[in-house]
Amino acid sequence: MAPISEGGSGGLGIPEDGASMLEQNFRRPQNANEGYGDDNDDLANIEKATAWHSIFNFTTQRDLGVITSATVLTIVSGGFKPTLAIFLGRILDELVVFGAGTTTKAQLLKNVSMWCSALTGLGAVTWLLNGGFFALWLLFGELQAKHARDQILMDMIDKEMPWYDSHAEGISSLLTRIQTQVRELQMATSQTLGFFIEDLSVAVVATGIALYYSWKLTLVILLSLPILALGTHLAGRNLKAAVEGQKVHLTQSSKCAVAAVVNIDIVKAYNAQDQEAAQFQIAVEEAGGFYLAQARATALMMGFTRFMTVLMFVQGFWYGLILVRQGVRAGTIVTTFYSILFGVQSAESLIPQWIILKKGMSAGETLKHYVRQIKRGKKTTDLGGSAKPSKCSGDVRISNITFSYPSNPGCPVLCDVSLCFPSGRTTFVIGTSGSGKSTLGDLLMRYYSPSSGDISIDGEPIQTLDVEWLRNNITLVQQSSILFNETLFQNIAFGHRHDSTVSRDAMNIAFQTALLQQTIDDLPDGLNTMVGRGENSMSGGQRQRISIARARLRDSPILILDEATCSLDPISRTLIMDKIRKWRIGKTTIIITHDISQIPEDDFVYVLDNGKIGQQGYRGKLEEDCSGLFVSFLSCTSDVDDKKGASAAIYSFPDLPMLLAGSYNVVDTKSPDGKTIIQSTALDGLHHPRGASVALTSGVLMDDRAWKTPTGSLDHFTTPSTTKKAHPRMLASGLECSTYKSGDILERCSMNDSKLHSITVEREPRGRKLMAVRRAHDKLGSYKVVENVINDDHFGAIKPDEARMEDCIDYNEDVIFGDINNCFRMTPSSKQEIGHRVNVSIIRILGTVWSALLWYDRIVLVFGFFAAFVSAAATPAFSYVFARLLNTYYTPSNQSVEARKWATQILIIAVVDGLSTFYFHWFLEYCGQRWVDSLRIQAMKRILSQPKSWFDKEINSPGTISHALDRDAEEMRNVLGRFAGYIFVATSMMVVAIIWSFVGCWKLTLVGLASTPVIFVCAQLFERVTAKWESKSNVEAEKVAGIFSETVLNIRVVHALTLGRYFEDKHKTATLEAYKVGKRRAVYSGFFFGLSDSTRLFLTALVLYYGAVLVGSGAWSVDSILQVIALLLFSSSNAAAAMAYIPQISISKAAATQILHLAHLSATDSHELSGSQHLTHPFPIRLQNLSFTYASRPRAPVLEKLTLSFDTGSFTAIVGPSGSGKSTIAALLLGLYPPDGTPATSPPPLTFNGPSISTLCTSSLRSTIATVPQTPTLMPGTISENITYGLAKASPLRRTPAIESAARAAGIHHFVASLPAGYATRVGDGGQRLSGGQTQRIAIARALLRRPRLLILDEATSALDAESAAGVRAALRTLRRQRPDMALVAITHCVDMMRLAETVVVLERGRVVQQGPFVELIDRVGGPLRKLIWGARD
Repeated sequence: MAPISEGGSGGLGIPEDGASMLEQNFRRPQNANEGYGDDNDDLANIEKATAWHSIFNFTTQRDLGVITSATVLTIVSGGFKPTLAIFLGRILDELVVFGAGTTTKAQLLKNVSMWCSALTGLGAVTWLLNGGFFALWLLFGELQAKHARDQILMDMIDKEMPWYDSHAEGISSLLTRIQTQVRELQMATSQTLGFFIEDLSVAVVATGIALYYSWKLTLVILLSLPILALGTHLAGRNLKAAVEGQKVHLTQSSKCAVAAVVNIDIVKAYNAQDQEAAQFQIAVEEAGGFYLAQARATALMMGFTRFMTVLMFVQGFWYGLILVRQGVRAGTIVTTFYSILFGVQSAESLIPQWIILKKGMSAGETLKHYVRQIKRGKKTTDLGGSAKPSKCSGDVRISNITFSYPSNPGCPVLCDVSLCFPSGRTTFVIGTSGSGKSTLGDLLMRYYSPSSGDISIDGEPIQTLDVEWLRNNITLVQQSSILFNETLFQNIAFGHRHDSTVSRDAMNIAFQTALLQQTIDDLPDGLNTMVGRGENSMSGGQRQRISIARARLRDSPILILDEATCSLDPISRTLIMDKIRKWRIGKTTIIITHDISQIPEDDFVYVLDNGKIGQQGYRGKLEEDCSGLFVSFLSCTSDVDDKKGASAAIYSFPDLPMLLAGSYNVVDTKSPDGKTIIQSTALDGLHHPRGASVALTSGVLMDDRAWKTPTGSLDHFTTPSTTKKAHPRMLASGLECSTYKSGDILERCSMNDSKLHSITVEREPRGRKLMAVRRAHDKLGSYKVVENVINDDHFGAIKPDEARMEDCIDYNEDVIFGDINNCFRMTPSSKQEIGHRVNVSIIRILGTVWSALLWYDRIVLVFGFFAAFVSAAATPAFSYVFARLLNTYYTPSNQSVEARKWATQILIIAVVDGLSTFYFHWFLEYCGQRWVDSLRIQAMKRILSQPKSWFDKEINSPGTISHALDRDAEEMRNVLGRFAGYIFVATSMMVVAIIWSFVGCWKLTLVGLASTPVIFVCAQLFERVTAKWESKSNVEAEKVAGIFSETVLNIRVVHALTLGRYFEDKHKTATLEAYKVGKRRAVYSGFFFGLSDSTRLFLTALVLYYGAVLVGSGAWSVDSILQVIALLLFSSSNAAAAMAYIPQISISKAAATQILHLAHLSATDSHELSGSQHLTHPFPIRLQNLSFTYASRPRAPVLEKLTLSFDTGSFTAIVGPSGSGKSTIAALLLGLYPPDGTPATSPPPLTFNGPSISTLCTSSLRSTIATVPQTPTLMPGTISENITYGLAKASPLRRTPAIESAARAAGIHHFVASLPAGYATRVGDGGQRLSGGQTQRIAIARALLRRPRLLILDEATSALDAESAAGVRAALRTLRRQRPDMALVAITHCVDMMRLAETVVVLERGRVVQQGPFVELIDRVGGPLRKLIWGARD
């Protein structure tokens, strides 16, 4: 653990640079495009702006009734409590009068009975008042949370993209912070605010009563209040800075956690678990330092307050004695003392509540700051005018546009660009990665406004058009297709302007265009299957097809396809593009692509180069210009020789020839003898291949199985439709198609040639597959069907082949709770859910504290509880001495001596109580923070050690994990730091008081104890009810947070599809449901709180009455009875104060259950941790009859009896249609998933250099492998940190020459060098935005830097332009010459990459159907490879 910082202001451990960190936390807008950076209101100023009104920032007029009623009931309830002093004074007066012999026993019992009856009535009234105000304050807190969430989401939905780009900490961590702030605001505005007002009213009324009975004595007692106020102010003067500092570092820790979980494939492949855990630990411990500063200040305030309040009674007693001698009744003095005592106790309770309120004020101001900031910026509704033309022809003109992204205003992406996209025509835009192609789509969608220049639609300036009208008439389909957490039907229906009225025919057309039939058939509930994250997640190709179907349903006049088919195999891409061409006849279509094979000769092409128009014209003309840029792209599409490749990019390390010779690897792994083995780390951004096998079906209408269980918008689909006549489309050679019949004739038409090339589709001998065996030779790839030859009689006899879905693993686990040491261990066979844990007792939770602390922290913990015991004993000691002091008022003899004696003892008690209170709070808060920090770090490590399948589950989403590590951990700390101490003090206090009371009067003590079971039952009922409804409220809150995050993280798609109102309404529905649950929680909790709190008054009435009975019987003296009454009342009063924390204890207990579950996840059950053997190299790699099935799809194997081998120096290309299992092989080689079977399976299905993968140390294996995924992701950090990600700090590969050499080989060095900060430029979440190609090249550099023994390229050039892709291939050639000991595996659809490989392996449905050199396989007519690429080559 890091030591507690002693620096900073006031000795509270606040770092000197706290203010600067606050200022850096939020990057100021740097571009006029943002429009909201004109003042100095940033997060650093929140501390100054924080005030009482901040917690009411989201209060509406409709809330006034609730808050007014709650305040009135609270004040009335608080006003009743000090009246107990009046009852005590009256009853004690009766006892003293009886002891003096001036009244009879009958009169004593009559008068005491009257007052005790009134006290019982007061208890009944208190029950109703307390229950009412508690319920109303809970309701008010729910309302504030609802308003805050609704308002912030509503405003964020309306924000333009520059606002999202301006957050240095990233949007993911911002969302976590917002949810945390909402929770803190809710906590402050619910029972905490109610208790604060109640205690404040108690203090005021109690002081008023004291002034009424003896204003002189009251003023004398309160003379020390200015000193108390000054002392507490000095102790807490830096409290706000500590709160804000903690908030900053918690945001950073949340960002670390989210990034690691979202990119878990990369983390595991690079062996970067320790690195991520270390970054998380640094942020957590920095936040912990700020919290300890708060805790120390709070403990100092409480200790000083305790000392001063006890000391008050010394000076008050002396003056009270003077007043008694002057003839004032002793009962009056007693009433005054008890009134002041009640007031002081209430004032002490204000301090811990004040801390929560300060956090709530800070949260309210922070949330309001976001709202103000959002409102200052431009909204989507402000981006354009109000023009809504009745028709959109689709003529797009871009004139002299210049634009820079807000995250990097100094680097223009487009410079004085002018383009024209004529109405009704298809226009292509190509260019190198980062040349500004995708930016055109951003500008046309009005995500951003250009710095200069004009854009017009049908002659209308784009800024005059209504934004919603604009986005309804322009559809943008991007490479990274987004699916929402909705049904598949709803995700596609989002494309329709009125998704609730979409027709089945329209849906069928969309399915046909995107070739989605078989994907839908594979889903368990057809169109009503929930997709998105979780069991039914889609692969990249499936997501792109769904996005295309969504666009087809939208059918807007203008369509922008931005690498919209790059994740599809060549045949699927060709067929879908053919369908799109037919659909878009007469409509404006803009296709942004790297694949120039899609461009016909008579289509217009713009070539962008470094943000400028490098060339433009029709493809046929551009090909004639041998010096033009287009020709360079054309030449790069074919195989290049070694000489050309070498000039493009050379992978060499001239500065480190000796250092990098051989296999130099760096990672901390241990050999069996304990020695450190230096090995390299590997890269991975490997995505989970969840897609179905692509079995393209022609234009047949959807099988009714696709429309399973119609609900919602499917209500009008309840009548099954009859199967219509098939409408076939062109099918490339070898393509599976269940709807083609023998004898079907397809005619391919060229726009440039009237000659028709007939293709006969024949049935294979097995009768299952139909293939086109004749090739057509035009370039367009447009096919038409001669439909009159189709025989409908054959249609029904053909059944579609069963496809497979590779969903994420449904890895069901649970947590069982046994003894304290193993109470959070899990078993693999039980359900393992974060959000729904079983209820665990406080004892079991606290049982984990000791083992989580270091030895010196344990010493602090022991001293903390010792101080708590001393503090607990001080209360009954004070009550005893206080009773003896009061007794001197009734004993005239020897008053001065007795008074001096007992006053001195009270002074000693004041010092001891003050010191013990300080150390008790400080030590336990310190240990609580250390406990939570330890568990947070342990939880992070355990999370990162879980198998990949664990992260595939929806319940283990990044948002849920981040929420647990952030908010739940903060709540959990209170279990030890606050509540355990109070419970221990209350228990110790009651034990000491009861023992002491037994000595004084055992009968009265027994009567008091007789009511304990009733009090205990009431407290237990309150605790159980609170815990139950708190759990339900948390579930609803998580649903709300999920919708909030989903909407904001996918805001581009939300804007593009004009879904803002939909998600706003969806969020409001969720918050309303959470509010309804909160209302029920308020009613039940309020009822039992009132009951639990009022039992103290019933106990007091019973004890007082029976005390009078004992005094009247003459068996006990008045002095003894007064001592016992004081002991019991003081102790029960403090115990009742501890009971007030039960609602917060329930919250903290639920949170502790969550974080402890994560911290005690199994560290050994993962297949990744089963082996320990280390290898010097992985070759040969053998896959022998390997099968693999995702657990969620046990009947659909992804790989079946696969046999492959990879040897040293080999280069293997793995090809096949989408969903054939290619990427799954990469995942298995990296050990992300285990192959089917058991470790004892013989022979082992997957071996490396002989041993089975189950016996190998996974981190050691991964250190020999590097991989480049199709969709790479950059971690938050600099470019340099991303390239060297996972390498040890001492690794020579971290040196600048090595980094730059790898970047040159990947073709990214010149771009990075052109950036103002170079390799120190921050990227990833919250950093500079990069294009897909730039991101992919950084990922390639990251892999090349490691000099792996096995390099896996999973569509590693799919986002690259042809020239960059050719450069990468050239680098691979050079790499193979320099590293003959390295093997390459390329998962690809690229023919040039296949040609480069020595061996091509063709997969179909998880099986190897062909294997051999490319030249041999491509010449085999009718062979699988030839069929696979037939439609993709000219």
